[in-house]
Amino acid sequence: MSELITVDFRPDGRDIEPALRVKRRDYAGCQHHQTLVSEELRRVTCADCGELLDPVEVILLWAREWSRYADAVKYLRMEEEHKRRELAHLLRRMRNVRATIRRDLKREQERVRDRVNTSVGYREQARG
Repeated sequence: MSELITVDFRPDGRDIEPALRVKRRDYAGCQHHQTLVSEELRRVTCADCGELLDPVEVILLWAREWSRYADAVKYLRMEEEHKRRELAHLLRRMRNVRATIRRDLKREQERVRDRVNTSVGYREQARG
């Protein structure tokens, strides 16, 4: 199956022959995902349909795939580093909040103790 792409470079828009023809791969058939490499015959064939494949095309396909994998790994490592920094920041904030709560609780306990001591002192003075 081939598709024709017409590019009209003339300003008047008259019908012309296609300036650019693109032949697209027919994806209705085998996609050649499984390949067999014969060291003896020095040939690359499709494991699914048995068609003889262009070795350079197979190498290019593998190179593109590995390039995508490498980019994905690079992105995931960057994302992991970002998440680690974010986690460290959140842990610091959590420790600070806990310290603030402990400090405020201690201050409140001291205030209550001072009020109790003060009220006990007033009672003793009133008795005496």
